Amino acid sequence: MKKSSWFSMLVESNFYKHSGLKLFLFLMVVGLPKIQANAYSQFEEITLHIENKTIKQVLVEIESKSQFKFFYKTDEIDLERKVSINVDRMPVDKILERVFDDGTVSFSTIKNQIVLKKAEPKPAKTIKPDSRREAQEANPAVSVSGKVSDEQGVGIPGVSVIEKGTSNGVATDVEGGYSIEVDGPNSTLVFSSIGYITQEIRVGAVSSLNVSMVEDIQSLNEIVVLGYASQSKEDLTGAVSSLKSEDIKNLPVTSAAELLQGRVAGVQVVKSSGAPGATSDIVVRGGGSVNGMSPLFIVDGVRMGTNYSFNSEDIESMEILKDASAAAIYGAQAAGGVVLIQTKRGSGNNEKININVSGYSGIRNTRPLVPLMNTQQMFAARKAFGYDVSAWGDPNTLPDVDWVDELYNPGNDNNYTVSLAGSSQKANYYLSGNIFKQKGIKLDNSFERYSFRTNSDFHLSKNVTVGETVYLYKSSLNPDQGGNYWRTVPTMPVYEPDGSWGQAPSAGYFNGNNPALVALTNHGGQDEFAIQSNAYVDIKIMEGLNLRGTLGANIGSSVNSIFSEAYNIGSQSAPAIFTETYTDWENYTANLVASYEKMLGDHSFKALAGYEMYREDRKYVTVNATNFVADVTESFFLNNDVTSQRVTGGPSPDQRLLSQFGRINYSYAGKYLASATIRRDGSDRFGPANKWGVFPAFSAGWRISEEGFFDQGGFISSMQLRASYGALGNIGAIPQYLYQVSYSPQNFHALGDGRAVQSYSRALSLANTEIKWEEVKTTDFGVDFGLLDQRLTVTMDWYKRLTSDMIYQLPLPMSSGYVAGRLLASNPVFTNIGELSNTGLEIGANYEQSVGDLQMNFGLTGAFNKNKVVSLDGSGTKSINDGVGGQYLSNSISRTVDGQPMSQFFGYVVEGIFATDQEAQERGVVQDGAGAGDLIYKDVNGDGVITQDDRDFIGNPWPKLNFGININMKYRGFDLALAFQGVSGVDLYNANRHYSDFLAGDYNSSPEVFKASFFDGNGLTSVPRLGFTDVNGNYQRDPNANYTNISSYFVENGSYLKLRNLQFGYSFPTAALSKIKVSALRIYLMADNFLTFTKYKGVDPEVLGEGTVGSRGIDFNSRYPQTTFVSAGFNLSF
Repeated sequence: MKKSSWFSMLVESNFYKHSGLKLFLFLMVVGLPKIQANAYSQFEEITLHIENKTIKQVLVEIESKSQFKFFYKTDEIDLERKVSINVDRMPVDKILERVFDDGTVSFSTIKNQIVLKKAEPKPAKTIKPDSRREAQEANPAVSVSGKVSDEQGVGIPGVSVIEKGTSNGVATDVEGGYSIEVDGPNSTLVFSSIGYITQEIRVGAVSSLNVSMVEDIQSLNEIVVLGYASQSKEDLTGAVSSLKSEDIKNLPVTSAAELLQGRVAGVQVVKSSGAPGATSDIVVRGGGSVNGMSPLFIVDGVRMGTNYSFNSEDIESMEILKDASAAAIYGAQAAGGVVLIQTKRGSGNNEKININVSGYSGIRNTRPLVPLMNTQQMFAARKAFGYDVSAWGDPNTLPDVDWVDELYNPGNDNNYTVSLAGSSQKANYYLSGNIFKQKGIKLDNSFERYSFRTNSDFHLSKNVTVGETVYLYKSSLNPDQGGNYWRTVPTMPVYEPDGSWGQAPSAGYFNGNNPALVALTNHGGQDEFAIQSNAYVDIKIMEGLNLRGTLGANIGSSVNSIFSEAYNIGSQSAPAIFTETYTDWENYTANLVASYEKMLGDHSFKALAGYEMYREDRKYVTVNATNFVADVTESFFLNNDVTSQRVTGGPSPDQRLLSQFGRINYSYAGKYLASATIRRDGSDRFGPANKWGVFPAFSAGWRISEEGFFDQGGFISSMQLRASYGALGNIGAIPQYLYQVSYSPQNFHALGDGRAVQSYSRALSLANTEIKWEEVKTTDFGVDFGLLDQRLTVTMDWYKRLTSDMIYQLPLPMSSGYVAGRLLASNPVFTNIGELSNTGLEIGANYEQSVGDLQMNFGLTGAFNKNKVVSLDGSGTKSINDGVGGQYLSNSISRTVDGQPMSQFFGYVVEGIFATDQEAQERGVVQDGAGAGDLIYKDVNGDGVITQDDRDFIGNPWPKLNFGININMKYRGFDLALAFQGVSGVDLYNANRHYSDFLAGDYNSSPEVFKASFFDGNGLTSVPRLGFTDVNGNYQRDPNANYTNISSYFVENGSYLKLRNLQFGYSFPTAALSKIKVSALRIYLMADNFLTFTKYKGVDPEVLGEGTVGSRGIDFNSRYPQTTFVSAGFNLSF
């Protein structure tokens, strides 16, 4: 339902309320036009006065006085050589030329990183004077020139261009240009630069040769972002995985979590459904709690949303902090892991504005759905099931509607982004705008988002830098209203001949609704608009000491507006209903962090200390009314039943978090590493006794490859050992004031004068003064090593994670007196109940190789995890039952108890099917109602009678192995990327089969019912019977409860391997593009969720469940089906 302009609503709801926001936007408008190109310039001038100090000390001094960080191999650089430098305001590159004036070291700049390497020019080939003259006469010397650029078309300075087999070489200039004279067309040029994959190209009969360099991901991963700081990857002692923008570009995702699927060891991502705007569930190192334990997402240093509202094309890098030592700096928020996202910012080495336009458009289809019975099949099945269908009409003349075809049709996605980036010596900026639209595969179902981002940094002086990030978005969701397609009959038409909505069959055998009516007469949806922003100031107080202050805000509102038309289809009717819910939120984060770095000889120290505050305020109001003078309206003024009007609402639970934290890193000679972190959090969720939680962590590392005894030229080129231990906290999804008696709104009361008031009274729930934090303790041992001169890198981690004091909403006995509602249901109480452990092994490997013009990269991730509930103390019955699969099922599907994995499927163990009635009678175990064709239930307790006490654990929804395989290949202008993802050793409960294989209530079913034993003329089959006709001629339906009991018959192998994403692209030659002022152009074809290899019989084995941990792995027919997606796209740079 359309409202007034989203922009005006955004201004009204945010701009006029917040004077600080006015000032912020004013500064942005005034300041942005003044920004030019390049954040980090190697021409930055600094002053150095150094006498007789080592190279190592000189590099540290340059780092402290500039924006640069140095990277090098210690065995290639003589760090102990002493030099003297006395210069005033000299560019950094000129200083380095003086420091390495002996010609033994060369250097190149990548953004704010300076890479030093040993200068080893290859020996010139020896040619006798006569033979050389003969060679020149046969192959006269040619001059070759061109430009070396990155994949975005930006020139790369300092690239080494050498004629292979000679010492003849040059380096590219600041624009990436070069010119070199070679022996002839048979010569081969070698292009190399630290951070990029080396390329060898034969000259041939060309005089102009432009080259596009590909980033060497293994080299560029040197810097990773950790909590409140960054660190060299080789100095890490915690378990951290990284992704760069190159790894995740162009992927058709609606949430940042999807980007991690199959790309990070130990991270399981399951997309909740194929619905437009659907988000994903993410689990790091196994399920952490009976309440769930989602990771914390930090964007550019502050907590931000990364679901459907987030434009993933803005991401520069993602770091996933998995163990306690890496994540402990975030304390009580980090028990489920931390995902750090850095968005793009301006960079480069010239004052050029880089413009990028990208997008894709494609078709989305559902995976093959279970078919429904047509009219003839339904009549035959119902007749065989004991129904008298004679009064239902003639199936040959009745409607025959395929509701799958009516409700499901191809959808489409369109996603387009335009960005501008640039920088100068004093400032940098990045701006992007995005339009993302999804049309769902179900009737009248869509999502769209409009977003704008601006990031900028200003170097006000050599000691002061300020910057900001502003992200604005507006999204609109038209949700799926069509209901469950199983609750249909083919004899109900979509429309009657007169154009009115199809009526329920007059024979009365169907009491459901018309799903097309439901989809098309519910108008509106949810509009959401927000500003997510942060601003910082970074001050260099003295050498090595920095102070950084950050303020972040997430301010927004949403309107959920649904108008449901009045209808009457015979079986159901309802008046017109209009409901609107308005929600406003304001989230603020403020932190102040001091950091200090110091080197004393071989001793390196880094420390930081910080103070942080988080505040979240949310309020809502819901308005509804029934009966209107218009068929469809957006206004309550057209309501003609004032007595039906209701207004409810108020503040939602707020949240306050106050924290202090600190971290110390120590390194000796680059070999021995140690880190200690502590964070103290205070939360408003807990009482005075447990308000504060303290979460420490410790880690250590040993870089064995830096030892003198290690042969770096051998098969193993690098090796590092890591170990860590730490504690993290978790609040869980609990409300405020659990530790004290509280008041809550109760019923409306009508007064004598016609007024109605809402009363407040003491909430009928038991206060728990002892409730406290969930605590997660993690032990981790890891090893990182490189093989074959770092072409193959491997990371392995073993971990054990123990969650204690899990918070659970425990039901109280009726005798407690804490009951609520007219039905006197028990009011539960939140309490700490037990322990849960996860133990696992993670493996990540990456191999890179170039063969001529063919560049290859192969990545593999794998994670084994074992989940076990250690105890459930205080949980009363010592079990937690959850998981739904439909109204006709006899029990909950999942159970959590001591000594077993969490949320296992729990039901009867099926041992086969009775072939005859005699077999059932002579079995020696009493199983009431059992006969030929019925499931044989195992007598688990051995008492000779099948009862509910014979139920047992029948399946585990947590996979033993999650894995991913990523293949990237490039040949000249062509590129191919394949991303596979899968799980193994996992069970799914196919609750759909309770409906597809049975005739449940007035639901339709599938033709599978005709495979049942002794049904409609069948004999014994592999499918249990639906019932039987007794001696009196009456049909007894499912006397053994084959289709209403929870049993192992419905548990299936959920393992799968998916081709998650396939991309095939072509990049046009830069020489041709330069003629039309284009830097780069790539076109590609893409397929997503394209192939699935599985034994699972359901629609798709990627099953999350119905939202709770206890429902995990239950495939229920209310789920929006997963989809496949095929598209074409482009990336264009100027």
